[in-house]
Amino acid sequence: MSLTREPSPAVDRGVTAEVDVDPPGAGTPSVTSGPARRRPWKTALRRDWPLYAMALVPVLFLLLFRYVPMLGNVIAFRRFRPGGSMFGEEWVGFAYIELFINDPTFWKVFANTAILGGLTLLFCFPLPIVLALALNEVRKTAFKRTIQSISYLPHF
Repeated sequence: MSLTREPSPAVDRGVTAEVDVDPPGAGTPSVTSGPARRRPWKTALRRDWPLYAMALVPVLFLLLFRYVPMLGNVIAFRRFRPGGSMFGEEWVGFAYIELFINDPTFWKVFANTAILGGLTLLFCFPLPIVLALALNEVRKTAFKRTIQSISYLPHF
């Protein structure tokens, strides 16, 4: 659809109007109305409350088990004394982090962690893909399903 200027019935007065013109054979010209009217959120909530109710459980799960535990991260910046508050009494800032980084065994621990992470990525990441490709080539359905079940059992 293209916008072109075509003469209006008032050509004798020298006035032109903008008209939507579809390509030939496209049927009748389309009439575009104004912007779509938005419904208030209360109407949407009233109409779709079962969907919002179903979404509420995963959102609460996410908040409770993913975000609330992050409040405990403040413990790294406070002095903790057993028997005191969980969040500690006194703010120490980066003192414990500096203590950890300046420890002589820090770089050995860091290197071990990096090596283990790299080896895990190198060997454990492609193994499930190789297993899936190998199982895809197996023709006996009963054997394939048995191997799939055995390999998925540890996840349960």
